Amino acid sequence: MEQKQKKFIFYSLIFIALTLSNITFALEAKYPVFPGLPQITDNTMKNPDAIGQLVQYFFGIGIIFSGAIALISLAVAGVQLIIGQANPEGVSQAKDRIRGSLLGVVLLMVSFIILKSINPVLLKTEVTPLTTGPGVFYVSADNKVETTCPPSESDTSSLTTFAGGNIVYRCATPTEPNLLIWVYDKPNFDPSSTNKFTYEKKCGENFPIPASGSFKIGFKTPGVYFYIDGNCINDGYRSSVVLTSGQLPEEFKNIKGSVEFVNDVTYKNYYGVILHERINESGGGNCQYPMFSSILATDCKEITLNSASATVFTQNDQPIKSGDGIDFYSGAYGWDTKGSRAGIYELKNIFITGPKKYDPATMIFNYIGSGVDLNEQIAKPNFKKSPGSIRIKGNYLVALYSSLSSGYCQVFKTNAVDLKGTEYVGPGNISIEAVHVIPTK
Repeated sequence: MEQKQKKFIFYSLIFIALTLSNITFALEAKYPVFPGLPQITDNTMKNPDAIGQLVQYFFGIGIIFSGAIALISLAVAGVQLIIGQANPEGVSQAKDRIRGSLLGVVLLMVSFIILKSINPVLLKTEVTPLTTGPGVFYVSADNKVETTCPPSESDTSSLTTFAGGNIVYRCATPTEPNLLIWVYDKPNFDPSSTNKFTYEKKCGENFPIPASGSFKIGFKTPGVYFYIDGNCINDGYRSSVVLTSGQLPEEFKNIKGSVEFVNDVTYKNYYGVILHERINESGGGNCQYPMFSSILATDCKEITLNSASATVFTQNDQPIKSGDGIDFYSGAYGWDTKGSRAGIYELKNIFITGPKKYDPATMIFNYIGSGVDLNEQIAKPNFKKSPGSIRIKGNYLVALYSSLSSGYCQVFKTNAVDLKGTEYVGPGNISIEAVHVIPTK
């Protein structure tokens, strides 16, 4: 019974102590304040982005305490030197301690000064936040990480001025395309910006953004890119990828820069262009000879014509699959029995092995069974003398040129039923000097 009373009294005392106790709070740690070091508070400790301040704080404390220890050691050595005059061994030890202390202080200060002189960034203990997984991340100047890197290439919203930060590019595989970063000194990607650049970065690279009005990102995917400068300069200003025919972007019109072909070697997509002086690329006008690369993964060509539009094409690495070939006729509607009778030059698919230039004078018409009289056959012996019509039986590009260099031309991707009635051949009776045939996809 006495044992039960003891337990009752014990548990009663615990209950009374718990019910009568006041609310208490954990003691808040107060970190000492040192001149030149960031002030650390409880809020700093709770902020995961403040790790850079903590590193800088404790780095500074380490320097301060190292200096303090050296000074204390120096003081102890001084006392030892004074009171140990009668002991030669003690005097020697004191002198060694003094030399070691002075050397420690000097090395500490010199190392700090050297680091500061070489590169102040070495002592700027900022920590770039870690990014998780592959992707493009924007790390702002205050170390805030965005889940993605705005804005995208198609974004046209107005942007504020950027005074710093980094773009971090992480890839799942090393074969992913390079990152392209367009930087403008004006907001909203203004093409009239005086200072505008396109930077190219590989997987795993970071890019410190300079102070700018706006920036956007994209990827270097297969296609055609136009450069303001020649030789496809790496950090020169370039267009985004171009995959379709039409007008050039305004800032690339009438500029003799360069064009880069980024080919998809895996899927055998090899790109090319024909540049036109006129805005309407399907009409006749001055143009440059076809430019393309059939082997290289990337290739650069110089632009020699003040261009306003481009015919963009993708070569077929298996030309036999482009179609059944191309027929050239001496008259309009040459393949139509209801049209005019005409001679024919058949360019069969087995002879189209890739992009090739033909001499129209060697494209001799066959008049067998045409019903065309002999005098007309003599007057119209070949396609150079009598360009009548073109029947394109598949995916082919046919470009007719009036000279052997950059000159007047017209491009056809579908049947040309009456060349005499077209803008190209009709007015002025322009003589065809070259026929370019390109099998396309």
